[in-house]
Amino acid sequence: MACWENGAVEVYYYGLIPCSILSIFGCIYIIVIYYSYKELQGYFNKLVLCISLSDLIRSFLLLVPCQDLDNIPLKVIIGVILQATLITTVMWSASISITLYQVVLLSVTEFEKYFKIWVILSCIIVPGLFMLPIITDSYGVQGTVCSIKADYSGFLWRSLLVYLPGMLIVLISLFTFIRTYQTFLEMKLDKRQAFLLKRTSIYPVIMLLDILPIIITRVIQIADKECSYTPIYSIALSIFGLHGFFNAAIFAMNNSAKKVTKGRLTMLSQVSYRNSQMLFGSFSSVNLLDEYDEEGKNHEGLIINTTK
Repeated sequence: MACWENGAVEVYYYGLIPCSILSIFGCIYIIVIYYSYKELQGYFNKLVLCISLSDLIRSFLLLVPCQDLDNIPLKVIIGVILQATLITTVMWSASISITLYQVVLLSVTEFEKYFKIWVILSCIIVPGLFMLPIITDSYGVQGTVCSIKADYSGFLWRSLLVYLPGMLIVLISLFTFIRTYQTFLEMKLDKRQAFLLKRTSIYPVIMLLDILPIIITRVIQIADKECSYTPIYSIALSIFGLHGFFNAAIFAMNNSAKKVTKGRLTMLSQVSYRNSQMLFGSFSSVNLLDEYDEEGKNHEGLIINTTK
């Protein structure tokens, strides 16, 4: 596509490179903190870790100047991984709101068994699907990025594998969040429950704000003959490249992370955290996470009674 070629190098140097570097540092921060403190290795943070791993891989590959590569098989490999990690990032973000939905509305107690399904989807099925465009030789270079080509077959593959699944996952995440929020309202949220909702919902919301601009502007750009939307798409792409950085900022602002990294977690709260791995303590209550609220008080197992 001629639109994307215009100014591609400028976008690469002034947009993708700095945004990807910030995202890399953010992802590394989350990974290091997660593995350094056992107190933070609950199920919720495990999902955040998976988001960071996907972001980290994609951010590294965005730094590769594909327009300068002569190795076609390498371009294809990078393109497959880049496209796959885009969807897996969206998927792992959605897994947070979906898990909360399962726990609160469906009374799921053995929620951790679904983690294997998420792993299979992100590590096997999604990458396998993104190998299909190889059949029609639809991988190439978009500006400076190894990606699906902008021709007709490339548009079909991108629609089937990126746009439609991405929007579907986002809509499912939005639906589960709204339904869970409505249920919480019916339960008359107290301060602790409101804190839980805010903490678990912010990651899917950030993902929604990151991916919608890039999908919308990309679809508009396809029908744009005068390339007037190309600068907007470049900005949207750079914002999406910052996803790992945004996640790290949210993770660092969580009071539990601040307390743990400052060494203020007491032995009692540590034991409580390890004992709170089960989201449901019983059929009628959910013990999602140990967490600190804005006042620094440890909930020592946040219990939400779902009996109406």
